[in-house]
Amino acid sequence: MPIESLPGLGDIRSKRLKDSYFYTVMDLSNATPMEIKEIAGFDELEDAVKLVSLAKDILIQKDVIGKSRMTGRELLAFRERRIEFLTTGAPKLDSLVLGGGIQTEAITEFFGLFGCGKTQMALTLSVICQLPKSKGGLDGSVIYIDTENTFRPNRILDIAVDRTGCTREEAEKYLDDIMVIKAFNSSHQIQIVNSLSHFMNDEANEKTRSLKKKPRLLIIDSLTAHFRTEYIGRGNLNPRQTKMGQMLRKILRTIETWKLACVITNQVLSSPDGNQFIDPIKPVGGNIVGHLSTYRVYIKRAGKKRIVTMIDSPEHAENSTLIELDVGGVKDATGT
Repeated sequence: MPIESLPGLGDIRSKRLKDSYFYTVMDLSNATPMEIKEIAGFDELEDAVKLVSLAKDILIQKDVIGKSRMTGRELLAFRERRIEFLTTGAPKLDSLVLGGGIQTEAITEFFGLFGCGKTQMALTLSVICQLPKSKGGLDGSVIYIDTENTFRPNRILDIAVDRTGCTREEAEKYLDDIMVIKAFNSSHQIQIVNSLSHFMNDEANEKTRSLKKKPRLLIIDSLTAHFRTEYIGRGNLNPRQTKMGQMLRKILRTIETWKLACVITNQVLSSPDGNQFIDPIKPVGGNIVGHLSTYRVYIKRAGKKRIVTMIDSPEHAENSTLIELDVGGVKDATGT
């Protein structure tokens, strides 16, 4: 439903909203009244509140989004109708650690030391997401925000050939449905996140001929790299955390609205505390990233293999499994 279909929204305000990537009723439901007031030019905040509430009411009636009040049974039924799973390509990792795979409408964070396999996980998922749902994919395209210049098209071809049995020429179609967006600094990264709805909108996407399929997976590799290098020192800690928090909340609203899966990779730092029994490796971003990531998964080297552990989840136990990386990306470790 285009935003013009909402009563009380004239041509001028509609254009202002579209210029800021608000195309549909769904986009409006995903916004805060304050940002709608500023963009559309409402004199009173209450007018923006009414507009956002109207958009949400319409989508609730159509069973697109959940009601703000539901019993536990109603919420269970709503989630069973709505939540989908994307396989990692490693069945034991899916079942033992992730409880079925990467969930839609949730942020799954993978963190670990350099070279542990975070980017290989992201690249593997970029291929598998495009596969039919019957093969563990989401039959959709991928938006890949690259902050560290680590996306490699040749790895996509390797993974596609290995996993699907196609030729290398045939594998090039998997590159067509990955939109790689390089973020040059933290401000640019925030701007990209704020404009994500552009790729969900049929009208806007048709003009740019960007993607053949609807996006179903958002990847940010890595989330914190720019913020870590640009906001140095304790004096910059508060503004850094505030900006990251705002960006993550925008991501959460976007993936819940558009039924996307979201995978973020995160850098780590060493935090020695004098206790030899506690792993000193900690993910960057502190409590802000910790609270807003739905699932936090730690990848740790173990010789040529990797130990993958779910360390924080509202529904999973703290389980671990072994994986390995080969030409086809992430796979269950052999012999386990």
